[in-house]
Amino acid sequence: MTDLVLHLKKIWFDKIKSGEKTEEYRETTEYWQRRIQLKHFENIVLLRGYPSTRTKENCLVFPWNGYEIKQIGSWERQEMIEVFAMPLKQEQS
Repeated sequence: MTDLVLHLKKIWFDKIKSGEKTEEYRETTEYWQRRIQLKHFENIVLLRGYPSTRTKENCLVFPWNGYEIKQIGSWERQEMIEVFAMPLKQEQS
């Protein structure tokens, strides 16, 4: 099984790393529908930017917990958009 690898801006990566942000979003465009919809992954891998190596400082790995379609306010545009909302939570030990 494969991993879903997503590249993030530093601000969003740091919010996820601190626990402040608990979901990752991708707009439901044709591109993301082809990549996410009706697929199952082992993990969701979040990278800060486009690092040359995957270290603990620039890579976060969460188990894949599926997605939910949600309407959220866009931080770039002043409108609501439909997104794939992917929960970011570690498995309970």
